[in-house]
Order: sequence, then C-alpha cells, then structure tokens
Amino acid sequence: MMVEPVDTVFAARAFEPGGLLFEYRWTYPFFATFAGEPLDSYAVLFESRNPGVHSMVELYRPMRELFRTISDAPDGSFDQVNRYLHLDGFIRTLGASTFLAEWDGVLGYDGMNNFYLYRVGDQARLIPWDRDQAFHAVDYPLLAGANENVLMRRLLEDPVLRAAYVAAVTEAMAAAQSDRWLETELARQYALIHDAVLTDRLKLATNDEFEQAFIDLIGFARVRPAFVLNGLEALR
Repeated sequence: MMVEPVDTVFAARAFEPGGLLFEYRWTYPFFATFAGEPLDSYAVLFESRNPGVHSMVELYRPMRELFRTISDAPDGSFDQVNRYLHLDGFIRTLGASTFLAEWDGVLGYDGMNNFYLYRVGDQARLIPWDRDQAFHAVDYPLLAGANENVLMRRLLEDPVLRAAYVAAVTEAMAAAQSDRWLETELARQYALIHDAVLTDRLKLATNDEFEQAFIDLIGFARVRPAFVLNGLEALR
C-alpha cells in the first residue's frame, strides 16, 4: 500500500506513453549474455506486463537484438547498444547503485535482478526495483559483479562510457554528501518510525538490532564517500 507499483500507468507517466513494460524475473544467474535466437528464451527472463494481445515478435525481437548487440558490437562502437537500451539512464542508475553498495540489482551477486524495462519503439529504459539490499557494506567494491556482466564489462572498456560511469558515481556521492543529506535523511526516517518500531510486537528484528542498524547506516553515510572516492581513482 505504501509503494507505487511499477505498471504501465507509472511507466507512461514517468517516460512516454505507448511503450511496453517487462519485469525481469530471476530464473537463473544471467549476466546480460546473448541467449540465442529463440524468442522464448527472453520471454522466460522478461515477463510482459502489458494488457491486451501482443505477438512474440513485437514483445521480444528488440529484446533479443539488445543482447545480441551487447555481445557483438565491435570494439569502439559499443554505443550501438543505445539503440536498444537508453545508456545514459542505465549509467546514472548504476552510479547510484554503486555508491549505495546495492548487491542484488543489475550487477547482483547472483546475476542481474530487481529491475523492469520499459520500451518505446526499440529503445528500453531501465527501472530499478526492490532496493532492500542497498547499504550492503561500507567497503563493498565499486565494480563487484562488473566483470561477469557482459554489458558492464564492455561498457567500461569504452573510454567515453567509462568516464560517464565515473561521473555518475561521483554525482551520486556528491548528492549524498551535500549538506550531509544522506545522514540527515536517515536520521529523519529513524525519528519518524522509532516509537512505532519499538512497540511493534510482530517485527522481524529485535529493538537492539533496529538501533544497531541505524548506527550502521549513519556509519555508512559518513565513511562510504571516502571509500568510493579512492576506488574511482583507479577508474579515471
């Protein structure tokens, strides 16, 4: 009741109307590899969330071509992927996920996970979803999962796209640090729910665990920027 669903109403308002929405469904560890010619392979991974009747070709041909292009785009021409995936939005999403140490997203510990794709024409935009594994660890590596993921590995091999990724992580870090925004926001939400949490007899954690989690989050907000900044130096 408290979270707006990712549905076609949301997608049409946030992006452009008339697109097709797909929910990525974790089925096996998938690392943005080309899954072959049969469209059924992509239907297993990307569940259509669209009302009405649509052919498999309409739904999944561009999906197949996305992953074919990720795999086959010549060196120096990886920006060809932008025809099928909005790379600027994808990179900005990764920048935020990297800073927040998200370990169950696009570069998840067990393959890609927790996102939707909304496609208008051939080009899809990535919509992140279910961020409950953010703040995993202060020292969570910037490029955890990047080498296994074909999309991320090839993106980082392109100097222009690599620089865009560094800029996106830097932007997310700066936003968190500005006027201690992240620390202040964590404290605000802690105060908002504190009394209700302590009296909730159905919660899954103890009161001591709740208090410790808040301490850990404040520590993350204070220490993560320095760790990230040091890691970015190796990518410049």
